Amino acid sequence: MADEVRLVIDGYAVLELNKCAFQKDGRLITQLPLGSDFSSSVPAENGMLLGADYAKGKVVLPTGAATEIIGLHYSTEKLYNQQNQRLKDFALFPDTSATIEDANYPRLGILAVGDTFTTNCISYDPDEASLADEATVKITAAAAATTALYGIPTADGTIQLTAIAPTTGVGLQVVKATTLPNGDYGIKFVVILAQ
Repeated sequence: MADEVRLVIDGYAVLELNKCAFQKDGRLITQLPLGSDFSSSVPAENGMLLGADYAKGKVVLPTGAATEIIGLHYSTEKLYNQQNQRLKDFALFPDTSATIEDANYPRLGILAVGDTFTTNCISYDPDEASLADEATVKITAAAAATTALYGIPTADGTIQLTAIAPTTGVGLQVVKATTLPNGDYGIKFVVILAQ
């Protein structure tokens, strides 16, 4: 099995919350800073599925452990560079100051069955015939109404597309291919399995 390939995007991933219960019921993780999985070259992007490791007191990349708490990263976009003021210019980086007051704290929402959101934080396994390359991925996603396509968390935080229905952990189903608020290509997901 090949490693997943990330969908090519301009800048960082973008997220649109369509309907997510965590916005109202408070199932949020906001008190853990980014862990050592993240760096200047591996930021936390909106739309990623990330893990909360309370024992270490950090937000981490998913490991696939059965006991892992997975949340959808949806931090408020703070754009400090006046030259880069687009949604795709935002990502959260770890603070190397090592003081808790300066640490970056991502906001993770714990997903519930029926939640919907749209993102371009997507990867695929080219070993799957219906997902052999990016053009095929987009054709397959466009046909999601007739041929089911799913999403699962991956070790790099992206949502990996697959034709195999998930049976454990967090599982998503593709609703449709669409555009994001900034006009970029995105995929709308509905949560079909939750923790």
